[in-house]
Amino acid sequence: MPLSIGGVDLPDDLIWTDEYQWSAVTQKTEVTVGGALLIEESVQAAGRPITLEGDESSAWATRTQIQALRTLAEQPNEVHELVLPDGREFDVMFRRPAFEAKPIIPFNVSAAGDFYSLRVFLIEV
Repeated sequence: MPLSIGGVDLPDDLIWTDEYQWSAVTQKTEVTVGGALLIEESVQAAGRPITLEGDESSAWATRTQIQALRTLAEQPNEVHELVLPDGREFDVMFRRPAFEAKPIIPFNVSAAGDFYSLRVFLIEV
């Protein structure tokens, strides 16, 4: 199954780098004037960051894929379906900036098939 965001196929070997750096349980602590500690916890229904990353040696995207991703990211307030290669699906929006793309081999004139390393910044909604 290909990795895709809003129907735009991206490299399957992008890595979800912050998958385990978020907790669904949020906590707020406060110390009262009398010195007591108040702790409030609740389950956060949405807001999980999803960062998908490649580098100079893996998960290269073509310029055509980058341009399609840019078109998708330039739609404000849109919810997109993220499909991971393992079949998991998430409703996401782009965090801002939406992504970073750097050419693997820089050329002064780019072609559709030129390769880029890619980082995509999403948030689960």
